[in-house]
Amino acid sequence: MNINYFSHAILRIYNKCLIVCFSILLYSCNIEGTYENREPDKKDGERIAVAFYNLIQQRDYVKTYSLYTERFFTITDTSKLASLYFQIDSTCGNVKDYTLLEWKTKIVKGVNPISEYVYLYDVN
Repeated sequence: MNINYFSHAILRIYNKCLIVCFSILLYSCNIEGTYENREPDKKDGERIAVAFYNLIQQRDYVKTYSLYTERFFTITDTSKLASLYFQIDSTCGNVKDYTLLEWKTKIVKGVNPISEYVYLYDVN
């Protein structure tokens, strides 16, 4: 066996190790970011709340369905939601105004992204 054979064998092993190490490095690098209570996120959520309350004030309940996710309707039937809207309207009356009292947001970007928006309104 000559030295050339050994140097090629070592070079091949070295190259394989580099590929494995580089792959592990790429796999372990997740571009993640967590953002809490940013004003732009607050405004995004408020746009949905404003659209919701405007439709409720107009008693256009069916159009509010587009503001919910599909997942929501796997649990809640639209007829039950409509019934709830009518019940609240008959008990409390139409929405006159609403004021944002508290809010918080949390956005996680990366492999397991999450968006959480929590708004507390005083509704008259």
